[in-house]
Amino acid sequence: MPPQDLMVVTDLDGTFLDHHDYSFDAALPMLERLRADGVPVVFCSSKTRAEITALQRRTGLDGQAFVAENGAIVVGPDGKVTTGAGAGPADADLARLRTALDHTRSDLDLHFATFSGETDEVVAAWTGLDLEAAGAARQREASEVLL
Repeated sequence: MPPQDLMVVTDLDGTFLDHHDYSFDAALPMLERLRADGVPVVFCSSKTRAEITALQRRTGLDGQAFVAENGAIVVGPDGKVTTGAGAGPADADLARLRTALDHTRSDLDLHFATFSGETDEVVAAWTGLDLEAAGAARQREASEVLL
């Protein structure tokens, strides 16, 4: 049995997930060992809460704590947001961020698009994700993706 204070924290893209096909097959043997030993596996990623919880279901890691949107959202094992922008009124913060991006784009005559300003189909075309995954990637709570 491992020490009580042991846990594994991992990034997702290109680390836990294969860079080319997003599979986690290579991680399965270690994941099974960690699960058998009762070692928590904490995902820490730029992905959204929706993306990470879907991955947790697929890997059998439901109910583990995780970090989403590059630290803006931190979710405890009880599912509650414990820190980050999500600890307060995240919707208001995200609306303020999007307004600031719109002003910056206009004031500086910049040409960029955001995930929130596009459809699932457009985000799927940009990223190579399927439509369901693109929709989950667009479910931002505290950050925005620019292209």
